[in-house]
Amino acid sequence: MHFDELEKYLKDIAENEFRERNVEIQRCVLSIKSEMNSRGLLKSSITLQKLSEFFEAEFQARCDFIADFVINHLRRVDLSTLSDFVTKAKCLYQELAARENNNIQKMYTSSATTIEKTLLNSSFASQYKAAMLSGIETRIKKNNLHVELECKTLLYATQKGEPVFLLTPSIQGVGINLRELWQRILKT
Repeated sequence: MHFDELEKYLKDIAENEFRERNVEIQRCVLSIKSEMNSRGLLKSSITLQKLSEFFEAEFQARCDFIADFVINHLRRVDLSTLSDFVTKAKCLYQELAARENNNIQKMYTSSATTIEKTLLNSSFASQYKAAMLSGIETRIKKNNLHVELECKTLLYATQKGEPVFLLTPSIQGVGINLRELWQRILKT
């Protein structure tokens, strides 16, 4: 499989997966709002705190889904067709994570705007949003490093050949892997 095919599949799968989750998000937001309304706290900073925590957790789940998909399907990609495999994998992850970051922020803003307008002190609202954005950025960086590490590990494993000289129990004591030696000579 070429990397472009992996990219297409990931984008299609992520779009379908997250479209389904967006419907569920609306149900959860309504549930949070109705819970807070039953307590008489709908138009309070506690509701904003719950919403920001919910959306941060949702983004982390999406981010992990994207990173896991990229990492788990890298082994299916033909590495010989790529000039810079690690950069392409990281860019794919970052592009999809950025898209989902924008989607989550839009959903949070649409859910929290009416509540923020009714608050007397908006500092809590900005604190909760800042905490959510900080958590999102941290997860993007963490998963980006994880994707990079897995790419480099895979790349190293595929480039590393068999040893040319082997210490094996035999009469002579040292074996030479002529096939590996010949492949290394042809590569250089």
